[in-house]
Amino acid sequence: MSSLRLSSAFARRSLHACAPPRSAPLYSSAVRFSSLSSTSSVSSSSSSSFSTSAAVARPQRTLASSSLSASSRRSGVTSFRLTQSRNMATEGTKIKVKNPVVELDGDELILPYLDIDLKYYDLGIEYRDQTDDKVTVEAAEAIKKYGVGVKCATITPDEARVEEFKLKKMWLSPNGTIRNILGGTVFREPIVIPRIPRLVPGWNKPIIIGRHAFGDQYRATDIVVPGPGKLELVYTPENGEPQAIKVYEFTGGGVAQTQYNTDDSIRGFAHSSFKMALMKGLPLYMSTKNTILKKYDGRFKDIFQEIYESTYKKEFDAKGIWYEHRLIDDMVAQMIKSEGGFVMALKNYDGDVQSDIVAQGFGSLGLMTSTLTTPDGSAFESEAAHGTVTRHYREHQKGRETSTNPIASIFAWTRGLVQRGKLDETPDVVAFAEELERACIDVVNEEGIMTKDLALACGRKEREAWVTTKEYLAAVERRLKSNLKARLLSAVEDAVASSRRLPSLLNMTARILGVTTALLVLSTLTVALRLYTRFGIVRTPGWDDALIVAAVGTNYVFYACLIIELRHHLGEKQDTLSEHVMRTQLKALWLSIPFYNLTLTLAKISMILLYMRLFAATNKRFRILLIVFLVFIVIVGLWTLFGTILICLPVRGFWDHSVPATCRSFAVVWCLNAALQIVTDLVVVTTPIPTLARLRLPTRQKFALILVFALGFFVCAMSIIRLVRIIQLVSGDSDDFSERNGPAATWSSIEANIAIICTCLPPIQPLLIRICPRLLSSRPRPRDSERQRQREKDLPSVYSFHRNNPFAATSGNYSASITGNCSVNGDELQDTDGIQVVRELRWDLDHTERRSGSSTEKESAKKQRRDSGFAG
Repeated sequence: MSSLRLSSAFARRSLHACAPPRSAPLYSSAVRFSSLSSTSSVSSSSSSSFSTSAAVARPQRTLASSSLSASSRRSGVTSFRLTQSRNMATEGTKIKVKNPVVELDGDELILPYLDIDLKYYDLGIEYRDQTDDKVTVEAAEAIKKYGVGVKCATITPDEARVEEFKLKKMWLSPNGTIRNILGGTVFREPIVIPRIPRLVPGWNKPIIIGRHAFGDQYRATDIVVPGPGKLELVYTPENGEPQAIKVYEFTGGGVAQTQYNTDDSIRGFAHSSFKMALMKGLPLYMSTKNTILKKYDGRFKDIFQEIYESTYKKEFDAKGIWYEHRLIDDMVAQMIKSEGGFVMALKNYDGDVQSDIVAQGFGSLGLMTSTLTTPDGSAFESEAAHGTVTRHYREHQKGRETSTNPIASIFAWTRGLVQRGKLDETPDVVAFAEELERACIDVVNEEGIMTKDLALACGRKEREAWVTTKEYLAAVERRLKSNLKARLLSAVEDAVASSRRLPSLLNMTARILGVTTALLVLSTLTVALRLYTRFGIVRTPGWDDALIVAAVGTNYVFYACLIIELRHHLGEKQDTLSEHVMRTQLKALWLSIPFYNLTLTLAKISMILLYMRLFAATNKRFRILLIVFLVFIVIVGLWTLFGTILICLPVRGFWDHSVPATCRSFAVVWCLNAALQIVTDLVVVTTPIPTLARLRLPTRQKFALILVFALGFFVCAMSIIRLVRIIQLVSGDSDDFSERNGPAATWSSIEANIAIICTCLPPIQPLLIRICPRLLSSRPRPRDSERQRQREKDLPSVYSFHRNNPFAATSGNYSASITGNCSVNGDELQDTDGIQVVRELRWDLDHTERRSGSSTEKESAKKQRRDSGFAG
């Protein structure tokens, strides 16, 4: 037979799928879904180069497992790195699967043939018998080790099979053994194909069955009771006496069974079920027969209710879904008459039965996926939900054509590879598996090519309505080629578009880095100058200085997050980025927002504390007002900090969309926080202006002083521009944060740095005046000297101003210098903050003008001006 070759436009390694038997003639039991192309395949590697590979044939076993000798069976685990022979000279570089997948081979199936590093375990009934079922345990442990396993259908022997295969004993179900070792929950979900009518017409929404994959009947011990006698259940505590419970008094022969489960397993089952419901956004129903099994099933009911109330209720309420326990018989009736749209959590046996009912109700047993997932996600096994299709296999052995639906078996491999790709962060593997799934569905839904079971579901019984398995797989091959070609062309177009956008992206990155880095250096420099002024010149450091240093530290963390975003392609379209790159970028965005808000909050608190040092000593009302503003800013700061950290619960949901999470509206939270930042900016900027405006200073000096404190209006302007950018980010049709977040991130950085710079400018004035004494000088220009002298004559002597000092006035024997050199009665005092002199002079804002005193007072004032060195 000719093998099917399925290749990906992204292929560096190829995928194979497990499928049921096909029509004769068959020369092996393997259907090969390997890198497929009858012409040539195209590489998606970065170099886009072509290579030639040698053909290596994989060992194959004969069709009928019962005809194999023990020596021909593979024992234990065999590692394969498989390649498929080619009909062409060149082939594309294959998709690289980083880590192995555990292959659990089964019975009465055409084997998978994977071009992948496989850890192969033969779970055929004869080899299980030969190894006393140890191979099943080894396979389960391998899944634990490697994280992903794909299983083909296997035989659970009954009396007839024991006789047919001459088995040592009637071995337990290999599925049950594996599930008991792995734990976790089996989720069975229908593969919905719109063209296939549902046998239950009312099911318009999916029904997902969560089957507890541990214990109960599948781990039970049962016996045949040969005759009269007493049956007891004995429990022996670890440190206690045995406890015997009478079960039944047999008067003749019969049967008995014991089964068990554990609290840990039930809790894991509950967590997996609640997480699945949250991920799918569907309500969850747990069903038992606790009215009969009051303790056994009642334990399931109680643990589910406890975990729901303590852990998941708020998240369920936020999504508008619910959890409810119902009796199994009531739930089955409700399921049939419902429209679907829920998750059912069922015990092991109930889940086994109901999953088949749901599969058939949606069209076919061949349209059901089955995945086993542990609560922590450390182990994953996928398989077809149906069994070995014995009747079809018998027909196949006779050489007759068969039309067995392979969709579920193919999906077993694709779901396993999707999980492998997600764990390894290899999006090419995930993309290839998804394309294969789409090809399987498109062939049926769009082309009407289907196997017999699906044709019958559509009401068509004639031979022309259905195809054999081989013909269906050939159609899947053709469709997959078409899909991959389209994807490749789309990728090429995206690459061309990206290359055209590359200069603009590089320019954007350069602009962001240039602006943010320059402002970061400038803000750091102003803080350094502030510290030098406070420690080295005026020697009056305070808490406001400590807070501005903390603001610089948080600003550096914010800058580092921005660099991480840029390194992970901030500005590029989200759909062109790998899942790993996008997650890292979103993680950096999530981390940057709290540090941005913290930087602004610390800068504003620092400014309020500065106001308290300068203005509030002699004005209690003003001090109370500042305390109120300080509390308001702290509250706003805490809201913006924790509101952005906890915008999603759990927080991982912000960057990892595969995690079930409840997130508040980004648009509401971000815009509200930006508006609050603008309000606090205005509070900080406008607070000192009325006080400064009432100072008795020459107009030019008063204006200069107000201007210094009013520089914070630049921060308000930056906040408004940033708010506009955020509105543009969240209000568009696209939710592509990567492409549209660049401007918002840039203005956030500008705002944070400008806030630090504006906070530091007032305290460094003594340094600026020491460097440039005439910077704030009141010395009149020559043409204004006469006007200045006349103004000084008109002012009362008690408010006589020094020309070189806009803050200094004479009141008796008091004088002060803006450079910080103050004296009282000629005694030189310790240097003080130049701006703090505003407070030290004890301005009497409500003071009424007094008449000038005697000529002695005038002479005293003149002498005082000469002594202070500021006479004109």
